[in-house]
Amino acid sequence: MIFKSNRLRGAVTASVLTIGAVGIGFMGIGAGTASAADPSAGQKVFKKCVACHSLKAGKKKVGPSLHGLYGRTAGTFVSAKGKKFKHSKDLVAAGAAGLVWDASNFAAYIADPKPYIGGLIGKKKAKTKMAFPGLKKPADVENLVAYLDPFAKGEKEGKK
Repeated sequence: MIFKSNRLRGAVTASVLTIGAVGIGFMGIGAGTASAADPSAGQKVFKKCVACHSLKAGKKKVGPSLHGLYGRTAGTFVSAKGKKFKHSKDLVAAGAAGLVWDASNFAAYIADPKPYIGGLIGKKKAKTKMAFPGLKKPADVENLVAYLDPFAKGEKEGKK
């Protein structure tokens, strides 16, 4: 993971350890390979996301595009038309504190978004614009990350 501050490194470490305790944090998804994951099953899980998120570069919907997510500082999406997405103040604060998306921290985030971001900025739960409560099944998290991997790395682009 990429960190801009020691405070964020500590918060993420605590979050990953907590998530690892419930079986999500160390499933191989942070290592760049999702060997046990099933991208086809992840595509089905993505149906929960597609109403709000696109896999097309620069495409804004209700939420920002997930194309090129990895390596992007949290709260900084800009559409193909050059318009900044209006992220929540808490997500922008997490980005300012050093949160740069990768497979591992995205997996932790999508499992429980508001507490994850909150933990990074010193709150119990963050106020975010994403209404989705998170994926409760570890296999769904792992499969979604496997499916999104080529899109989030910018290697593949969705049609919508």
